[in-house]
Amino acid sequence: MKKIQNQAWPNDVDGDVFRRMKSSGFDFDATVDIDFNIDFDDWPPSAELIELLREKFAVVRVYESDDLGSGYIQLVLNERVTYEVNRHHSPRHSAAVKNAAFQTRLATAFH
Repeated sequence: MKKIQNQAWPNDVDGDVFRRMKSSGFDFDATVDIDFNIDFDDWPPSAELIELLREKFAVVRVYESDDLGSGYIQLVLNERVTYEVNRHHSPRHSAAVKNAAFQTRLATAFH
């Protein structure tokens, strides 16, 4: 496995997080659970979307709406933390899902 030495992350908020992680001793060579939360404008998402996500990911948690807020879906990936994983799986950290067609496109984007 390739060791991360002097990774050059972009000068943006995500890059800042990675630099802080590195300076605090985070082991970028370790495989860890990474949570990605997907927020929806319209809740609940379609059953088809949830099923598709469950086919593509080992851990898919559905958090229903309650008195504290709207529902969301959490995906858990067990991977090395890289800037690329963050950018690939996180469409600006929150996907506003408005209709079934977009839900399907969102699900296929996570392959």
